[in-house]
Amino acid sequence: MELNKKKIMGILYPIAIFAFIGFCYFALIVCTFYLNHHHMFGSAFNTAYSVITLIIFHVVFVCIIYCFVSAIVKNPGQPPKFWVN
Repeated sequence: MELNKKKIMGILYPIAIFAFIGFCYFALIVCTFYLNHHHMFGSAFNTAYSVITLIIFHVVFVCIIYCFVSAIVKNPGQPPKFWVN
């Protein structure tokens, strides 16, 4: 099996995107909410705020990952018939 530059880039692109998303996840969420114990486990308001923020973030995060994977895997389809002459 011969790999050309386009195939290599096609393989490395999703890996690079997932690595970037993972780095941003760790830097923004894990360091801010999980490793910062006085913010997460301070008062009741701080705990509730942290939990609500984490839930909202994870819902959006799962939606982004699902959209990215489905854009890579699924067939984009065809243009509508009225676009073709």
